[in-house]
Amino acid sequence: MSTPSDNKQPGVEETTWKQPAGNVPTDATKATQVELENVEGETVLLDQSSAEHVRGDRVTMKMSKASSVEASSVQMEKSAAVSVEADRAAMQECAAVHVDANHLRMVKSETIFAQSNELIMEDGSQAILIITGGLTGEAKALIRAPAAAVVGALFAVLAAIMFAIIQGSRK
Repeated sequence: MSTPSDNKQPGVEETTWKQPAGNVPTDATKATQVELENVEGETVLLDQSSAEHVRGDRVTMKMSKASSVEASSVQMEKSAAVSVEADRAAMQECAAVHVDANHLRMVKSETIFAQSNELIMEDGSQAILIITGGLTGEAKALIRAPAAAVVGALFAVLAAIMFAIIQGSRK
């Protein structure tokens, strides 16, 4: 059985992988030290790699980055993503712009926008905007849902003013 860090040979390969707490080995697509456009598979393992789009039932990222990640379950360690969409997501020492997950656990991680039915934030995790059904842990949020509408409206007005100024200077 392999874990995401066993084989450090650069490339993409089909392998058999067993979750650290699991008993059943599963087929997986493993990318190590590569840059990819798209990665898809039932289980996708990214180790020191980058990808534009990652899709799978289960995605595990270690010291990797991705533009978009879509999966039932996402586990990230020392990784970064622009957008994460999942039923369950766990982030440890990670950064993301937007995370949308039914269950989200963040440990020493940061995101700009967290949207979750159940959010757990630990060890100094931070988010600028949080929309959640339930929040536990040491949550540090700059803006919560009620203030989001006000901030969004102010941002829209500011953007409209800037656009009008730019358009006016072109004439």
